[in-house]
Amino acid sequence: MRSSCRLATLLFSSLLCSPLLLWLPASVAADALWLREPALSPDGKQLTFTWQGRIFVASAEGGPATALTGSDYLSQRPVWSPDGKRLAFAANLYGNEDVFVVPTSGGEMVRLTRDSRTDLPQAFSADGKRLLLSSQRPGSPDADHFVAEGYQWGELYWTPISGGTLQADLPLPATLARPHGKLLAYQMPTADQPFRKHQHSFAVPRLWLFDGKQHKQLTEDRVAATDPVWSDQGDTLFYLSERSGDFNVWRRDLASGKEQQLTHYQGHPVRGLSASRNGDLVWSWLGELYRLDAGSSEPRKLILTPQVASAPDEASEALTLADEALVSEEADELILVSEGNLFAVDPERERVRQLTRDPSEQSSPLFAEQGRALIYLSEQQGHAALYRLRKGDPDLLFSDPGTLTESLLLAIPDKGISRPVLSPDGKQLAFVVDGQAIHLLDLASNKQRELVPASFNPSRHEVHLAFAPDSRHLALTFRPDAAEQEIAVIDTANPKAKPVNVSLNGYQDGQPSWSQDGAILYWQSTRFGALGPDGEPLVTNLLGIYSSRAARADAMAELDPPKGGYGFESDRLNHREALLLQPTGTLLASRIIGDQLIYLVEEMGVNSESEIKGYSLDLRKGKTRELFGEQPGPALASLNQQGTLATLVRDGEITRIHLDSGDATSAPFALQPTGRWQERMTAAFDQIARLTRDEFYLDDMNGVNWDSYVAAYRRLLPGIGNPRDFGNLLAELAGELNVSHTWGNGPAPFPRMADETASLGGYWQDGEQGVELTALLSGGPLDQESDIAPGARLLAINGSPIANQAELDRALNHQVDARLALTFQQAGNKQTDEVVLTAIDKQQEYQLQQASWIEKRREQVARLSGGRVGYVYLPAMNSEVYDTVVADALGRQRNRDALIVDVRFNSGGYLANTLVEFLTGSGSTKGMGSSWPRQGKGETDAATRQWTKPSVVLVNAASYSEGSAFPEYYRALKVGPIVGDPVPGTGTMVYNHDSRLIPGLAYGIPTLGLRKPDGTFYENQELIPDLQVPLTPADMVAGRDPQLEAAVQAALKQLPASAK
Repeated sequence: MRSSCRLATLLFSSLLCSPLLLWLPASVAADALWLREPALSPDGKQLTFTWQGRIFVASAEGGPATALTGSDYLSQRPVWSPDGKRLAFAANLYGNEDVFVVPTSGGEMVRLTRDSRTDLPQAFSADGKRLLLSSQRPGSPDADHFVAEGYQWGELYWTPISGGTLQADLPLPATLARPHGKLLAYQMPTADQPFRKHQHSFAVPRLWLFDGKQHKQLTEDRVAATDPVWSDQGDTLFYLSERSGDFNVWRRDLASGKEQQLTHYQGHPVRGLSASRNGDLVWSWLGELYRLDAGSSEPRKLILTPQVASAPDEASEALTLADEALVSEEADELILVSEGNLFAVDPERERVRQLTRDPSEQSSPLFAEQGRALIYLSEQQGHAALYRLRKGDPDLLFSDPGTLTESLLLAIPDKGISRPVLSPDGKQLAFVVDGQAIHLLDLASNKQRELVPASFNPSRHEVHLAFAPDSRHLALTFRPDAAEQEIAVIDTANPKAKPVNVSLNGYQDGQPSWSQDGAILYWQSTRFGALGPDGEPLVTNLLGIYSSRAARADAMAELDPPKGGYGFESDRLNHREALLLQPTGTLLASRIIGDQLIYLVEEMGVNSESEIKGYSLDLRKGKTRELFGEQPGPALASLNQQGTLATLVRDGEITRIHLDSGDATSAPFALQPTGRWQERMTAAFDQIARLTRDEFYLDDMNGVNWDSYVAAYRRLLPGIGNPRDFGNLLAELAGELNVSHTWGNGPAPFPRMADETASLGGYWQDGEQGVELTALLSGGPLDQESDIAPGARLLAINGSPIANQAELDRALNHQVDARLALTFQQAGNKQTDEVVLTAIDKQQEYQLQQASWIEKRREQVARLSGGRVGYVYLPAMNSEVYDTVVADALGRQRNRDALIVDVRFNSGGYLANTLVEFLTGSGSTKGMGSSWPRQGKGETDAATRQWTKPSVVLVNAASYSEGSAFPEYYRALKVGPIVGDPVPGTGTMVYNHDSRLIPGLAYGIPTLGLRKPDGTFYENQELIPDLQVPLTPADMVAGRDPQLEAAVQAALKQLPASAK
């Protein structure tokens, strides 16, 4: 669902980051915590586990542990061979997760996979010669159900442990697969983040058993079950289940179905179950490992000590990216905010000085006391408070050597301060409290008072402030309700004053500013802007009003402003319109100086490259001229008060542009922080825990003792040595809340150039005579640029022989957009064919796969309905998708009598209301008149923009966010039947916190809950379809879609007898 903060889409991906920046060891190896993914050797004598991104080997009784994998990449998922001599695992040496095999005694790693999507090991074959793995590479085009899900989990393949060929196994997205003889126990994926707990819905992971012929569900619906592990005889399955409330170890007798709970932990989940041949079990609980010997009923904790040297926890990297930039009037000094600290930069002398050294976040710096001090926000005591940093010598720059004194200016107990704005006379400071209320601080007396209560802004962190030049009037954004944002002005000199709405337009208005003389108040607005197909604004414009009738009169008479400028009249607002600007790009900064509007925009050019330009608009003559251009974006952009100088801060570079001439000078910069990983990570953890408490949409934290969980997970931080593990820890913490839209994702450092596998637009398999093309991807390079047919063998690329898919992956690495010469041998031909084509990237390949997935179902619906029912698919709730749906439904499928609207695997967004409106068009059957021509067919006016005939909605447990809200609206309005699986209620809006302390770390907090008309929340309320139709793994493997078939029948039943 939409929030002005960020939209939710679950992402579990690795980001390219410098290993020096993000890879730092924990301080004390002896206090090893956050031990994960334990795996017992088959004989039960040895144990592997992951810690700080490395795989360690130890005695199964505990004790010293030796690192098996390196420290400059991240390893996971260790799997023992049956003889205990080899270990398979996944590692991100080349950016993505690839599968490797290594001797357990150490030695050379054998790389088994080379596709740049995620590959994960699952299990060795019984003879230890082959490995079962899951891969996100394109699988069978027939068993394609999870194409719509985005191949997040991958399908199953076998490969020799020496590398080479890939043999397709089950085309199922099994997150864990454990074979035993002819049996396969496997775990189907969750439809939410993998660390969510206590959820009772069809979104939870469940266990299945395949005997070579039939797929049998082993664990119940609505109760999460994971980590299937076989007994040696194959008659018993151990696994983890939330059946008792928390994840615990269970045993199932397969013959009788009898279940036995083996552990009884409360409050935290068991993770990472493993077993030896004789039935010994190990697992991880709250960051430590436990063992249950066969025949015993009492687990025991294993004490493990990784034998590694702990390097000094000291920062050694240079920072070249800034989150904020405060620029002095002459741009001779900049205050940059990077990784939570303030740095002063003198671009002329290329001098840098770190001003703050606290591990917590500092932000929002302002020059105060005529440049002698800085006022900024700091979280060093918890919630953000106002601090002041004064120079010992006021004539020096902050970047010069000299004494700096920091002092606390204002802290409000248990409340956070944000968005501070200093009045032009330097006497008052306006700021936002807890993201909603607006307060005013008198800097002389240090007394503060509330100007605007929190009730004026029901949505948090969307308030913007701007003092007028008279230092008396304050422009602000406010929300009459959660759906609208306006501009108001308040007289700060009047203690009884209330904000006066001055925009009064019903659109989204924000970012207020004043002209230099106070004559014009202007702001960014979606009014008069272009709209997307869904009716939502695509761009923002600048709107403005004269601050008073006198200001308007002087402007009309072209008179100079009075010496003291203009005040603000809060009445007689009509007919005071002063400005309408529709910029050619994204507005970055603006100033109104006299009759000139100076502004900077970022415009998108070819190849998605952006250019920053400066313009000047003559407000009297209406003429615009370009001040400069050809400055590459993106950048932090600012204008000085006089509108004579623009400053751009890019990656490691500061550019100053004199607007009178357009001349630009650039200087490099590099910031040298002095911080420690553990301190910075702890500060980031405390900040996120506090934000969650403050921002979560339920005061009772969904019944969870949040502070207790925070303390429990905080204890584990010494064991975290990289951002990916930290992200997983945060995801576990957020998962305790049992709500949607929570996640924790940390970047994963890796040491080598990232792989990037190109695509030829084909489906491949390893055959006896090499790589065989089994199917063409419609719209792909092979389909569009050749006459090669399925069944052909690929012999070579650019003259290099291709013997198997691993060699094909190697040959396609870093070949996106390259022209490639392919040598094929068509089926039945002795001669070879040469083809030259252009390879595409993975995203383009997936878009074609998704288009083929949709077309296949559209054709199936037409066939099953005799051409009477149409079909549209919505992968997300956004304008681009809506445009496609409208064009398809009212275009090629206009003459269909009914429409199936498929929102399975819909990732959410902001479209549900618009989509319901589209499906509730009033046709002639509802009493509406039609425009009827003398010849041809007439139709109601609604048919030009709405579907006026019957419809059916198709859903599943992965209909997420607004993908789950839409069928609720559809049902409430009684539009038509709903078919499919029960849909979990995931109706929240999310704040995506992008950490400044640990760049690349993201964390989701549900901040607003969607309520039903009866006042209850949609969240965790399951929608039961009118026609509940399961879709089993057997259906998926066979390429069947019984849900779609049922939807066709439901649609046909909606038709009047004459249409049937």
